Amino acid sequence: MLNQAKKLLSETGELTIKVFVTPKSAKNEIVKLEISPKQEIEIKAKIKGVPEKGKVNQNLIDFLAKEFKTAKSNILLKYGQKNRHKTLIISI
Repeated sequence: MLNQAKKLLSETGELTIKVFVTPKSAKNEIVKLEISPKQEIEIKAKIKGVPEKGKVNQNLIDFLAKEFKTAKSNILLKYGQKNRHKTLIISI
């Protein structure tokens, strides 16, 4: 599924991803990834770090940059700075 999301990113140049984050995990991982017929992407992720001072947000951006093989500056946290439900925009 992650390969489909990467392919979609390369085709469109930009993805909007809805993420539900579980903080305080032992490791960073994508638990679930769904792509709807309308090309909407939803991810459930476990992310290291405590939800203080944006640490989990930064770890999430670092993790997604690595997974999608893009620069951290290409990932924008649009909504959910202080919430477990987040919306991110990834561009190439």
